[in-house]
Amino acid sequence: MKKWKFLLPAAGIVAIGAIAASIYCSQTEYGNEYIIDQQGNKVVDQGFKDVYYEWDCPEKMAQYMISNRWPEWSPFYKEKWGFINLETKTVEAPRFSDKLRYRDDGLAWDYKGHLIDKDGNIVVNCKWYFEDGRFLDNPRKFALYALKRRILNGHILNGGFLGYGIFDKNQILQSYDTLSNRNNKPYIGIYDFYGLTSYYSYSDSAYGYMDMEGNTVIPPKYGMATGFDENGFASAYNNAPFENNGYGLINTKGEVVVDFDYEGIVKDYGDLGYVLEGYRTDSYADKEGNILLDSYRRIITLGGKYIAAKEKTDDDYVYMDSKCQPFLESEYKPCGYDSKKDLFIVEIKEDTQKYMDHDGNILDDIVSPIENSYNDDGIDDVDHFERKANTIKFLDGTELTSSDFKILTYYDGKDASDVYCIVEYGED
Repeated sequence: MKKWKFLLPAAGIVAIGAIAASIYCSQTEYGNEYIIDQQGNKVVDQGFKDVYYEWDCPEKMAQYMISNRWPEWSPFYKEKWGFINLETKTVEAPRFSDKLRYRDDGLAWDYKGHLIDKDGNIVVNCKWYFEDGRFLDNPRKFALYALKRRILNGHILNGGFLGYGIFDKNQILQSYDTLSNRNNKPYIGIYDFYGLTSYYSYSDSAYGYMDMEGNTVIPPKYGMATGFDENGFASAYNNAPFENNGYGLINTKGEVVVDFDYEGIVKDYGDLGYVLEGYRTDSYADKEGNILLDSYRRIITLGGKYIAAKEKTDDDYVYMDSKCQPFLESEYKPCGYDSKKDLFIVEIKEDTQKYMDHDGNILDDIVSPIENSYNDDGIDDVDHFERKANTIKFLDGTELTSSDFKILTYYDGKDASDVYCIVEYGED
């Protein structure tokens, strides 16, 4: 009895301590990370455990993370993510279990079985893509199930750990971030302008297309299939027996626009259409799918405006406009087009490039690697600031230096006004 007299109070103390520790660990923990503007001002006064602002965030919307106080290895540890509106300088209530990664189609996985837009509205209800309802609300469990199925199906060596997935007829569900401890989640393919995405069916061993409701629009019958572009065409590979095997162009109804005769199809931009790469020759189709050049030795597109083509029996390049109307012949190999100067860049000899005008005149200036580094569209890929140690110097000459915080990272946005730094202040 004497032993119980001591054990009961001790057990009570332990229980009270456990309850107190649980209450403490269940409280919200914020942190010392902030997002600041070019003047060093905090966008919002509250600090967070993590702040994220990159290219896959909605415009002018950073993301933040808070959590409870449990250790990260604890099964009770929970994170919550929300948005910081950089224009209104307000913080939205956290409602996601992980950071959102917005894709080229403007959608993000919300970890609850949906693809949502930048305002959090459900655009695609992914329950249509699940055959096994047990995994509808548990993407991580499905990730393990998908990996298990891939191993059993003998695809692990074929696809590798970063490429595994499980595909069923008229369904698509692929997990990625397989080596992450928290980010295993279903991945639905990128939707194009027409609300379609390609998917692979193991049952048919082929690619097809489905809409946002999971309905098959074009049945699986292609060895490979890309998304539809702004012209309404997609590149697809036909590997059906007793038919032409190669790449061609199809429209959103599955109708063949360019026959499956090519080794590859490269879509250009601007006013140009498609380079149809053959096994020994190239062809060219415009944005309507009409073949304007056929069986040339080589076809090179320049800056979304011009085409340089070499015929089979001629070493000279014929320069043409977007309608394939020739205006110049030149012996020099085209290397690019400088839209700022409206000049072609050609190779005079090995490792030497010069400018050439539209009349074929070679200018004296040698094109330096820096001048030739920007894209064909003439847009210079230049940072809006220079970073040295804990100092950032902006293009307008202003500098941001502080001993109060440590610069963790920065985001160089679409223009000089969209530049923000994520910093960490010392412990309060």
